Amino acid sequence: MKRRKPKAVRRAPQADKEPSPQAQLALTLEAWFAARDLTLTDDDTAEVYDLTLELVQTMLGSFAAGQRLDEAVAAELAGAITDMRNAPDRL
Repeated sequence: MKRRKPKAVRRAPQADKEPSPQAQLALTLEAWFAARDLTLTDDDTAEVYDLTLELVQTMLGSFAAGQRLDEAVAAELAGAITDMRNAPDRL
């Protein structure tokens, strides 16, 4: 009699112990939208959200160009806005 190979054991995907800061930001932003019966997974909502952040980024760039905002602070804020703009893709 032929021996059968044991079946591979399938394990449920294990969630990371803690989400990355970017993933946590996306979840936090989504919670804000959900509290208003909106979601960043909706294409129209995500598009308006992205446009709004693009305007904020442009305004900050204008402040930095006019030397009304420290370069290091401007760079840090630009990075934060980029993380916020990427949030819908992380959901």
